[in-house]
Amino acid sequence: MRNSAPVPVLLLGVATRLTALSLCALAACNDVGPSLPTAASEPQAGITSGDRLQGRIAFHRGATFDGDFEIYMMNADGSNVTQVTHNDVNEFDPIWSPNGRQLAFGRCQVTCDGVVINADGSGERVVINDGFPNAWSPDGKRIAFTRCLDGDCEVFVMNADGSGVTQLTNNGFHDSPTAWSPDGKQLLFQSDRDGNTELYVMNVDGSGITRLTNNPASDEGDRAGWSPDGKKIVFSSRRDGDDLDIFTMNSDGTGVTQLTKNDFVEDDDPAWSPDSKHIAFHSTRDGDEEIFVMNPDGTNQTQLTFNEGIFDAVPAWTSGAINSPPTQFHFVANGDFASLNWFEPDPAGGFTFGSLSVSRGGPTNAPQTFLSYFVFQCDPFFSCNAIRDGSGQIPSGDVSGSRSSLRLRTNTTGNPNFFTFAGPTGVVSVDWRANGLFTQSSSGTNQFSFPGFTHRSQGSFTSASANATGSIVGVSISPNGSGDVGTNHQTSIDITRTNAVGVAAWRLGDGSGQSLLTSNGGGVPLSMVGNISTANQLHFTANGEFASVNWFESDPAGGFIFGSLSVSRGGTTNAPQTFMGYSVFQCDPFFVCGTILQGSGLIPNGDWSGSRTSARLSTNTTGNPDFLTFVGPSGVVSVDWRANGLFTASSSGTNTFSFPGFTHRSQGNFTSASANATGSVIGVPISPGDSASIGTNHQVSIDITH
Repeated sequence: MRNSAPVPVLLLGVATRLTALSLCALAACNDVGPSLPTAASEPQAGITSGDRLQGRIAFHRGATFDGDFEIYMMNADGSNVTQVTHNDVNEFDPIWSPNGRQLAFGRCQVTCDGVVINADGSGERVVINDGFPNAWSPDGKRIAFTRCLDGDCEVFVMNADGSGVTQLTNNGFHDSPTAWSPDGKQLLFQSDRDGNTELYVMNVDGSGITRLTNNPASDEGDRAGWSPDGKKIVFSSRRDGDDLDIFTMNSDGTGVTQLTKNDFVEDDDPAWSPDSKHIAFHSTRDGDEEIFVMNPDGTNQTQLTFNEGIFDAVPAWTSGAINSPPTQFHFVANGDFASLNWFEPDPAGGFTFGSLSVSRGGPTNAPQTFLSYFVFQCDPFFSCNAIRDGSGQIPSGDVSGSRSSLRLRTNTTGNPNFFTFAGPTGVVSVDWRANGLFTQSSSGTNQFSFPGFTHRSQGSFTSASANATGSIVGVSISPNGSGDVGTNHQTSIDITRTNAVGVAAWRLGDGSGQSLLTSNGGGVPLSMVGNISTANQLHFTANGEFASVNWFESDPAGGFIFGSLSVSRGGTTNAPQTFMGYSVFQCDPFFVCGTILQGSGLIPNGDWSGSRTSARLSTNTTGNPDFLTFVGPSGVVSVDWRANGLFTASSSGTNTFSFPGFTHRSQGNFTSASANATGSVIGVPISPGDSASIGTNHQVSIDITH
């Protein structure tokens, strides 16, 4: 329960949280710490395999020891946590615009202001002075908010740009909106007008106020609201004791059902998933506030965030659906490109990493040159801040050279087409020179999709490894970096789809299957390329499912573990088999890493089962003569993959990768989808924060030793 002034909050039954309330007059921050001792009294289970968690969840994250709360977002399964805001002031309680493109939240110092920002962190603007945004209308045109004046708080609505402010309630009590009804006709709000906090509903013009709950205990919730189908309302309440639990009721206030029951634990601020199949909430059951998700009947409560001493709270869920006509954006890459990435450890602890890319291209009617970069500085505990971040168009004359050497000289200061998100503007100067370590070329069609968006590209590009030197607005590029330079001639199209709540997955290509591999020279069979013998060629046919997983796990005491595993069906053309490979590294706080597990080879075909959407690997490398263990013991490797619907990718065409003495070429098609992976590699568990994929691969490849 937040949106009220500090002193009257006592009337709303949350006096135990006044420490954090001193941050803002609207009390938008009282869930920053647990108010009571915690105890996890309920067993936790995972979401059922048939219910994929789709969309994105926004929330605020912070720690009371440094007094800084920021807005974050993550995939609905808890993966890919991304920081959206980077400020020295406190920012709380994000809400999504209906199309998933924007977030509104409260920024609080002495008082709170309402801020709207694009989901990528750009385009920030203050739309409410002395007010706190609470609910966005389903059509995206209006925002309901709380404003506290003369010792009480009232409900207001305004246009999404901050204009047209209208006050809906006017009394000596504390009223705060929590949700807009799915049909856009009503507002749910919480009020202490009857002596304790209860939930009420009214028309969007302030008329027809009706009380929904009537209990001596407090019924509340900053995200209390209707399910997307309009049948249920979820809220938090103290009616089962002094602590908060999650409840649902029918939309008319009848049929109250308790979903969580934890003594001395605060379960608060529930929010519906876009498909009404799940409820997100935050809980203090592990000692601080973390984000959880459960089924709408209270079963399968699953923890999504895991941060000791860090408070993740007030989730808001979006499908990312775009409620506007489909749009298409064409892009033609028509020339040179270059990129670089680097990582530089600090001998005293911590590290810096960065990335930069520049390319010629643009919309078909206005080709331009594009530059983007970022630089992050991290402490030994992997807490990172952006010190340089920017992207946009630069004058075409600021890039010169060719496919083997390229020079970038530009000044972003005063450039109206370049946007700087972190750090100062200034000179960016980089030189690339191909170093002959490797070359790469590709031609064909690629596709990448996630809910509401599809990217397709077709054409060809070539690239070569390069050394890069220079600086980004005063930050030197590390000599330990990796770079590449080349040419790109591809046409791409980005398609934004209407009301996309699932993943559109289709494979590009004519479906005709595999064709004869040819060299880039055109039409020459690969077996005829070069003056080599057949002994120097290895043909490989990928003929079925594949899966992979990568994970990174930090150690609170310092250091980290990271690992990778892949499994695929294929083999030489005369003996197809199932292949597995893995590696696990352990690193100290100074990034000195040692391999603790490594192995690769053939495993029995029956140890790998499943399809393109789910797969299971269970094999024992001990005693397997076809599997080579390089580091660590042999033993059981057991992993389960399930596609999670976050994205899909497909590719068809020809690719070549070369370095001195060796060339790899492949042709065919593959499809893949993001997945969740669980299991262990010879006793080392796979981190729940992993990234994984699963799919099918039908490619013919050849490795040529010159």
